[in-house]
Amino acid sequence: MLIRGRRGESTHLDFPAFTRDMTYDTINRKRVLDGVGLLPGCSRRFIKRLLTNEPGRLKYLEWYLPRLEREKKVYASWYEGEKIYALTKNRVKNMASVLHDQVCGEALIRFRWSSRELRYFSESELRGLNFGAVPEFSMLTPDGTQLCFEYSTENNFKRKGLMERKVEQYELNLDKFDDFMGDTSVLFVLDAFRHQVKAFAKRHGGKKFFYCDLDSFLDVEKCHQWSAPIYIWGHDGSVGPLRADDD
Repeated sequence: MLIRGRRGESTHLDFPAFTRDMTYDTINRKRVLDGVGLLPGCSRRFIKRLLTNEPGRLKYLEWYLPRLEREKKVYASWYEGEKIYALTKNRVKNMASVLHDQVCGEALIRFRWSSRELRYFSESELRGLNFGAVPEFSMLTPDGTQLCFEYSTENNFKRKGLMERKVEQYELNLDKFDDFMGDTSVLFVLDAFRHQVKAFAKRHGGKKFFYCDLDSFLDVEKCHQWSAPIYIWGHDGSVGPLRADDD
């Protein structure tokens, strides 16, 4: 059930393995803007975790974000005592999406620190491709396979037919992703009990679909998100890792 495939070619957002001794030349406006673009609706704390895995403050980020906000390159709003950022004003004003965005941000950060060589595509970039399905984000792995990430809140999972239609959209359009970036699979992380996720995976299987409940996903030890044996393969219901090793 491990994800494999051919190599794809595309432009991408590139985040190298930063360290705390980075300079102003290493973390610059583009990297901060890329981080906000990948993590809309997320706070400085999330963006810092995307840029570096080291503990402590990241003063460069503390300097850049207010400056970008003054220049109206990013927009901000307050949520539970923290400023959240996005590239568009509407995104930070929609409080209903904040928790959804933060779960997606947490997922991206976890995958990033489990594999430093990923190439990332944001929701807005993927929407612009008009492929008929729009994941929260996607990742191109070193072996050329692409994994699209989809998250469903508890309310959306309970809404009759919503997730079924989303799976159907991928079934109809995955060949477009394959042609553009290489062999593509989709991971659905659902805010539901694990037995409910297993039942859903059984009803809506497929060789390119993987499923996991949110609690199991968030319980994974740091830097082992790819290799954790928690993912339900839609093809036969077996449980295992997305890849054999993290790197």
